[in-house]
Amino acid sequence: PVLATITVLVYGGCALTRSVSMMTAAAGPDPVFQIRTRGIDGLDRIRLWPAGSGQVGWDVSLAYFQDGRIRYGEVPTQFRARTTPRARQNYPYENRKPDPLPPNTTFIVEVVALYDTFLSARADSVYFSFSTDASGAVSPVNGLKRAPQRVPETERIRVPKSVEAD
Repeated sequence: PVLATITVLVYGGCALTRSVSMMTAAAGPDPVFQIRTRGIDGLDRIRLWPAGSGQVGWDVSLAYFQDGRIRYGEVPTQFRARTTPRARQNYPYENRKPDPLPPNTTFIVEVVALYDTFLSARADSVYFSFSTDASGAVSPVNGLKRAPQRVPETERIRVPKSVEAD
C-alpha cells in the first residue's frame, strides 16, 4: 500500500503542523482504510463517492474517532475517542450495508478532522482518491491537494409525520 499525506497548516500566533494520511489494505471484498493523524483531536466523519458522481455511496459520523482503521461498509461500534465513542451511519439509511465498490472506478474519500487552535475548535476536510481495477482490487491512495470541484451532499431522508409521532 502507498501512503498519501496531506498536511493542514494552522496559524494562531504560531504555526502548527497537523496532518492526516490514509492507506488502503485489502481484507476480503471491502477495503480497510488506515488513517493516521498528527496534531488532530479525532475524526468527525468519513464519506466516499465515485469521482464525477453526485451521489454519496457511504457516509459515517464518527465523533472524535481515534482508532485509525475503518472497514468500508462497517460502522465502528467500539473505538478510542476523545469523547464518548459513538458512530452513526448517515447513508445508506437504516444501517444498510452500502453497495459493493464497482470495478474500474475512481473514488473520492472525504475525511473531516477535528482539532483545536489558539482561539477555537476547528474542523477541516481532507480529500483522498483511490481506484478499483477490473477485478475490484483497490489501488494505492492518492492525497488531493484541494477539494474536488464537485462535493456531493449526503442525500437526506424524509420521515413521514406518522412515523415521527410514534
